[in-house]
Amino acid sequence: MNTCAKLETKDEKSRIKALQKEIKQLKKLVLKKDLDHIYMNVYYIEPIQKALQ
Repeated sequence: MNTCAKLETKDEKSRIKALQKEIKQLKKLVLKKDLDHIYMNVYYIEPIQKALQ
């Protein structure tokens, strides 16, 4: 039987928690930027390209 034990200090736990929080914020930012890009394409770039053809 394989067992795995993970030992962490309080500093490591707080660092891990801070990094997880930062990852969550970065994921939200990436999602927002993707949605902004899609919005720009649908409402501005594509209509302009169609009008120029």
